[in-house]
Parts: sequence; C-alpha cells; structure tokens
Amino acid sequence: MKRLFYLLLLASVLLAACSGGEHRRALDTAYALINDRPDSALVILDSLEPSAQGLSHGQLRRWQLLRLMAQNKCDTVFRSDSLQRILTDYYDRHGTPNERMWAHYLLGRAYYDMGEALPALKAYEDATAAADTTASDCDFWNLCRIYHQEALLLYYQNLPDEIFETLDNACQAASKAGDEMSRILCYEKKALAYERLGKTDSMAVAGMVASAMFHDIGQDQMAARSLYWVFPYNIENGDYNQAKKNMDVYEGQSGYFDKDNQIETGREHYYSEKGKYYLGVGVMDSAEACFRKCLSVRLPHSNKISKEDYYRIHAGLHGLAIYYDKVNVPDSAAKYAMLSEAYNDSTYKYTYISEAIQMKKLYDQTRLLEREKELENHAYMMSRNIWLISILSLSILVIGVILLLYLRKRYKEKAEREKRIADNNEILSILKEMERNQTAQTDQIVTEKDDKVKSEGEKFSDNLRRLEKAIQLLLEQNKSLGSSESIATVSNEGNKEKNKYHTIMKIKSVGFQPHDQLNKSEWNEIERYMENKHAVMLKKLREIDKITEKDYQICLLTMLGISTSFIGILIGTSSHTVSMAKKRIIDKLTGKEGSGKELLTYLQNLDEEI
Repeated sequence: MKRLFYLLLLASVLLAACSGGEHRRALDTAYALINDRPDSALVILDSLEPSAQGLSHGQLRRWQLLRLMAQNKCDTVFRSDSLQRILTDYYDRHGTPNERMWAHYLLGRAYYDMGEALPALKAYEDATAAADTTASDCDFWNLCRIYHQEALLLYYQNLPDEIFETLDNACQAASKAGDEMSRILCYEKKALAYERLGKTDSMAVAGMVASAMFHDIGQDQMAARSLYWVFPYNIENGDYNQAKKNMDVYEGQSGYFDKDNQIETGREHYYSEKGKYYLGVGVMDSAEACFRKCLSVRLPHSNKISKEDYYRIHAGLHGLAIYYDKVNVPDSAAKYAMLSEAYNDSTYKYTYISEAIQMKKLYDQTRLLEREKELENHAYMMSRNIWLISILSLSILVIGVILLLYLRKRYKEKAEREKRIADNNEILSILKEMERNQTAQTDQIVTEKDDKVKSEGEKFSDNLRRLEKAIQLLLEQNKSLGSSESIATVSNEGNKEKNKYHTIMKIKSVGFQPHDQLNKSEWNEIERYMENKHAVMLKKLREIDKITEKDYQICLLTMLGISTSFIGILIGTSSHTVSMAKKRIIDKLTGKEGSGKELLTYLQNLDEEI
C-alpha cells in the first residue's frame, strides 16, 4: 500500500508537470498570434478557461493579461476595470517592462470605454512610461499603438499641442519596430491637431502627403483613408471637382463602406462633409439626407453623450440649419440653428470647457512631474559627478604632491650619488696612475742585482695589494651608488700591467726552488713582455736558424738580467750547462768565440739596432 501511494503521488506530479508544460506552450502560441491574428489567439486563450484555476499564480496572471489583450484587439468594449487593476498591481511588482506597459494600457482602455477620459489618459501615460525603450526586447510595435490611442484621446479632449508630441513619440517607436505603415500613420494623424487648431490647409497637406506615402508602399486602402483630411479643405475652398474625386476614392477604396454604400458605425461624421459638398453643388435633397444621417444614430435627448457623438450631432444640426436657410424655410432654419446652438449653451459649454481644463491640468501636471523627476535625476547625477570629480581631483593632487616629493628626493639622492661617484672616480684615476708608476718600476727592478730583488719585490707586492684593495673598495662603493661601471672591468684594466709582470716577479722571487721550472704559459707571458720591450731583438733571434728553442729561452732570461745559476733552475738544467750554452750562442750569433758574460751586451746592442 505504501508503494502504491508513492506511485500515485509520482504520477500526479508528472501529470501536473505535463499539464503545466501544455499550458505554457498554449500561452506562448497565443502570444505569438496576438498582434496579427488576435481572434485565433482569443480562441486558444478561451479554451484554457476551464482549467484556468489549476494554473500557477504567474501563469494565471499571464493568461488573464493575454486574454484582455486579445479581446481589446478584437474591439471588445470593457465595462469594468477590476481585472485590469489586479493586473497592474501584480505586474508593477513582478512583471517585465513590456508586461507593465500592456497592463496599464488595458486599464486605460477600460477607462476609455467607460467614458472616464482623465483616468484613461493617466493610464496611457503610465503605460508609455513603463516601457524600457533601451531594452533589446522592447515591444515598440504595441508602444506605437498606445501612443496612437493617446493621441486620439487628446484630440477629443481638444489638446492639439500635446498631440504633436505624442505622435512624434509614436513615430520613433514605429521606426524602431520597423513598422513603416505606423510611421506614415503618425504623420497622417497630425491632421487631428491641425483640425483642432483650425489650420485646414495644414490638415489637407498632412492627408495628401500621407496618402502619397501609402501609395508608394502599395497600401492603396490606407492611401484612400488618408483622403478624409483632404476633401473638407477642397469643399471649404470651392474646389468641388477635386472634392468629388477624393470622396469617390474614399468611398470606393477605404473599406469603410458596405455594399449599399453606407459607412460603418462610428464614422457618420463623414456625412456632414458630404452634405456640405451637396450644398455647394446645389443638390439640396442629397444634402438634407446626408445631414439627417448624422442624426439618425442617436438624438440629443441626454447630456451623457460621447465626444464623437457630440461632434457628429452638432455637425448634422448645423448642416440642416444651413440647408433650410438656403431653401428659404426660416422656421426650420431657426429650429435647427437653436438646436445646434444648444450644444454651445452654458451647460454644454461649461461641461466641455471644464473637462478640457481638467484634462489640460492633468496633462500639464503629468508633464510637470516627469520634468521634475528628470530634473531630480539630473541634479542627482550632477551632484554625484561633482563628488566624483572632486574626489578624483583631490586624489590626483595628493598623488601629484607625493610624486613630486618622491622625484625631488630621488633627484637629491641621484645628485649625491653622482658627486660621490665623481669623487671616487677621481681617486681611482689617482690610484691607477700610482699603479702604473708602481708597475713601471718593474723594469728597473728586474735589471738590478739579485740581492735587491727580494726587498724590492716584497715592497712592490705590498704596494700593489694596497692599491688593489683601495680600487676594489671604491668600485664596490660606486656599484652601491648605481654606477654602471663594473668592478671586473676597472679591476682588469688596473691589473693588466700587474699581470704582465707576474711571472717576472715570480722569477725574481727568492721563493723559487730548483724544481720551480717555468711552464708553457709562463714562457708565453715572458715572451709577450719581451715583445713589448725588446721586439727588435726577438725578431732578429727568430731569424737565426741556428738558434734552438733552449738557446732562445736562455737569451730571453739573460735579457731579463737573470743569473746563470737561476737560469739553470728555470729551464731545468745545471749552471755549468747554461754557461756552456751561452758560449755556443755567442759563437752562433757572431761567428767568434766568446764568454757567456758577453751575451747580455750583444743582445742589448742587437735590440738597439734599427
């Protein structure tokens, strides 16, 4: 039993989910049809009425909203505003901008059908204000039509100046919706404002231009309807031929007339214009018939009549008064003149003017509130921008001062470093000069006798070490100060001369033992030194074929002033062998026998020859 219970519960949940999905698809389908085929959308929405109570709260409100929209587009007359109020309250809290716009518009339509013009206009204003024209999904198509309805309401409330502004907004919405017909219709409806202002010429121009524009896009029916604003001007100016042509096109192509050539309900005001035409061309019976058609729909037995009926009845009565005056029936002319005047007596005039004044106040108040809101928003934005600019300016100033102080400090530190580096470089120059002078003394030291070598070599080494330490200390100090000169570079420059004499000092050093024979790199160093000091002598020695490598080394060491016994140690032989080698070298160089002591003199003379 427990398992069966859970199965039944799961089945009910799935069924509810499936049902909710079907309702959602039905609502989406109705929404897709609501603008172009509202009657089909209404059929779908009506089919959901039996199950409407099973819908979720959000789906129920959407169903009610779409159903009212479909009914409105099917010209349903609303007798109550209760549901519309519920929808505006709900969508003001939960809906999208488009849904809020539709809800307020439908509330305005209910007020309009109930004859409450002031609340209707307020609802239209709320509807257009709810639309988010910056959103990509804004319903500009329906927004344009709301503006059209508002313009028509303003026409019946005799507010022509406001009509222009409303139609300009409608034109912008139509352009964004890509609705060319509605855009042209915005231009045509400006004829409403021109009529109220008594500018019949401008009214006719608006109608003719709109008619031509409709013709250009292939909308002949709309082009014919636009001529409604043209033939009254033709009649007023006595151009009856053109008026007849325009009226024939209007009756034949506008779609407002049935097979018996009777205009549809609500447009009977047309007969007053046609009656004027017949009066102008002298067809009196037809003129009277047209004027009476204006009165056949409803007689003035009550003050509670619509604005449309007011204008129609007044036009019919006024036309009959003119007709009877022309046919010379004074009693009837006076009768209809009085009836016509009744629509301008104190009661009707007061009612009309009072309502018009209230409407004007409401409209101006709405505009004033919107303007105040705009100014408030502008003031808020300006105040916020001023604060932002102030904070930004102060931040820039503080950062600038900090940066200036930092740069000033860096400049001072840099100047101090550069000064210290310059002082150190000057000291380095002096030390390098001292190092060069110390190195130059090497030539004299190496030529002096052996008993002085030790003391002079030690003295030289001590001085050189002190110079090296001083140079190293200064270079490290320069590096810490940011000098680009590397220690190795300067140190190498200072040590070039010292390294050049390293082997020579080693030779003179008493620390050499008999096994301290010179290696190849030391011989290369000696040879480089001799190249700098005795290049001529070396060149001539190399040109003598009889001189062997051992003889060549003995000559180099002899030229350096090295003793015979020490030469034997450096080349790895005995002093006796060195003495005998010196005699053979003299014989090879001069071709004569001589002693080993004569070799140094010969080599020195050889070096001095040019």
